[in-house]
Amino acid sequence: GVAHYVARDYASAEAVFRQLLEISPDLALTQSWLGQSLLGLGKPEEALAAYQREIDPMFRAHGLAKAYFILGRSKEADEQLAELIRIGVPGAYYQIAQVQAVRGEREAAMTALENAWEVRDPGISYLRVDQFFDSLRDQPRVKAILEHIGAARD
Repeated sequence: GVAHYVARDYASAEAVFRQLLEISPDLALTQSWLGQSLLGLGKPEEALAAYQREIDPMFRAHGLAKAYFILGRSKEADEQLAELIRIGVPGAYYQIAQVQAVRGEREAAMTALENAWEVRDPGISYLRVDQFFDSLRDQPRVKAILEHIGAARD
């Protein structure tokens, strides 16, 4: 599923994650990956439902913050971002940056990405392909991070 997701084949990713959930419904992060795929397909209501079922509290808050914002539910989005920051720092800088990018908070997102790089947040490995950073990838600060992780485009 993750391979389909990073290739932006969100429909195939959705199918794989749904199949996985049939086999193992309580597998951590699977609902989160399903939610990410559903957002990629432009299905924020379905993504919200998937994120609500995520058993990992950090990834639940991360997903809910994005889905609520996309759905125009700013109060809930703000609450979930605050929860993500409360339970996720320093290990969730990458996820915080995703949420801030979705919200259009470009400077905050780039600062969070720099923090993610500093603490070697494993999520940073997705930066080159992550749909949520498409609008930031041409920024010098983001390009510098991509160079550091060996993922700069030629």
